[in-house]
Amino acid sequence: SLKNVETQLRRYRQAVLKHAFEGKLTEEWRGAYKGEIEHASTLLEHIKEERKKNTKEKYKQQPSVDTSNLPELPEGWLWTRLYDVAEIILGQSPPSSTYNENGNGVPFYQGKLEFGKIYPTPRKWCTAPKKIAEKGDVLISVRAPVGPTNICREKSCIGRGLAAIRGLGGIEPLFILYLMHAFENVISGKGTGTTFKAITGNQLKGFEIPLAPLSEQYKIVEEIEQRFSLADETEKVVEQSLKQAKR
Repeated sequence: SLKNVETQLRRYRQAVLKHAFEGKLTEEWRGAYKGEIEHASTLLEHIKEERKKNTKEKYKQQPSVDTSNLPELPEGWLWTRLYDVAEIILGQSPPSSTYNENGNGVPFYQGKLEFGKIYPTPRKWCTAPKKIAEKGDVLISVRAPVGPTNICREKSCIGRGLAAIRGLGGIEPLFILYLMHAFENVISGKGTGTTFKAITGNQLKGFEIPLAPLSEQYKIVEEIEQRFSLADETEKVVEQSLKQAKR
């Protein structure tokens, strides 16, 4: 019975994420504030203006998304590509001579093995990083396996097994994290390779996502967090009960 509850909790979390990015969790909220919420296209325009001012990033306008085979979204939402709302930083492994386990330099993350529930735990540090993830960037595993995600706690070095997704225009990191969780299986399915699966930078940039208006994004995160906190409490009770049952 306890193990069945564990399975049900996993399914519940998946259902919460599915409903969140179909707009079902915020349906009532959207109805209450109808006419006051800016369209997601306003956010895209704002990000585009931001990018024009940023001379460091060579942004190329992407073609519009073909929505003929994609689910219909709530009013005010739109389908876009990850690259249109975020900067994608592909990892690159620095020379092994710059690694250490003594805490010198910045944390160095290489892949899913260092991931936790939301934040990674460093096992190594690097004194001469090649590619940097900043605090709040979403880290995604791009090879063996493809899809798992975490949020970077602090400025860190990322190896070639990871990419950093840096939301633009004030997009909440947790919104991107939960969005990536919701579509993890789809992203994983895009991985190719015989020895181990990997996803390219272009595939990641071109990944199609449902974009909600900025104010609704914060509400979506709030709704997910509320439901997940209840699931976490139940999970703790189940884990304790399972340990007692084993004893």
